Amino acid sequence: MPIAINELQAVLYPSLAGGCLVGGSLAWFAATRKSPLVILPLLLVAVVAVWFSLAAGMHYGYGAWQGINNPPDEAFADGANLVGSILFGWMPAGVFCAGVFVLTRVLRRRRQSPEEAVGGAAAAS
Repeated sequence: MPIAINELQAVLYPSLAGGCLVGGSLAWFAATRKSPLVILPLLLVAVVAVWFSLAAGMHYGYGAWQGINNPPDEAFADGANLVGSILFGWMPAGVFCAGVFVLTRVLRRRRQSPEEAVGGAAAAS
């Protein structure tokens, strides 16, 4: 049985998926760098990309939902979802990007053999 989605979801999900793809890629790339001068701007741009995709998806999704013939009353909500995504969308965006960053760092450290970790430290001394 197919899952029915409304016009809001039909616009929001692809928009958010694109933002998560861009933000997740930037967070992954930031996790492979060592300099905080590179990591912090990359993470900031990643969070803004996800945040913007959430707010834009909500805005255009509500517009598409309200534009159909005979839209339901829910399509004309008070706008709290849109305002909430604009004001507080940085929170889920930050959690997502931080999660990708930390997961990438942990997986990279696990893949690194103990000899490389010790050898790198021993070679420096």
